[in-house]
Amino acid sequence: MRAVPRFRITALAIVAGLALAPRPARAERVTLEVDGRELYANVPFMLSVAAEGFDEDPQPKAPEIAIANCKVAFLGVSPSVQSMIQIINGRRSESRRITFVFRYRVTAPSAGAYAVAPVTIAQGSKSATTQPARLEVQAIETSNEMLVRLNWPERPVFVGETLTVSLDWY
Repeated sequence: MRAVPRFRITALAIVAGLALAPRPARAERVTLEVDGRELYANVPFMLSVAAEGFDEDPQPKAPEIAIANCKVAFLGVSPSVQSMIQIINGRRSESRRITFVFRYRVTAPSAGAYAVAPVTIAQGSKSATTQPARLEVQAIETSNEMLVRLNWPERPVFVGETLTVSLDWY
């Protein structure tokens, strides 16, 4: 009978242990993103809340977004499911990534810093919360060096009437 070297037994035990070890589950995560680099007063911008690590069904409820003195309107949710199957040396592994993106239209009334309260997404026993965030909103610069003027007749006009108008750009 032939003896098996200790090194081979130890190496096989380590490889088997790594292959059979439980893999950590993907944790739930929620992030805030703003579409655009610069935000301006009285110009709506898009705020997105991305939730990852949740189950496909049921879809999480849209969170309430609280930004003091701003108009916030929920626009909808876009679920995304990505599946991947990988076969390496005859071993098959599957992974699935589910992301829910909740979109909001935000309008800030004036320039300044605005605080976004933490946003929580919950689904059954799973939940995740964002950190508080700050939005820096700038004023739109104005100048009298550029002016647009629309000229039309100085008399009453009626619907359907054909008239001559001019647009002056100074």
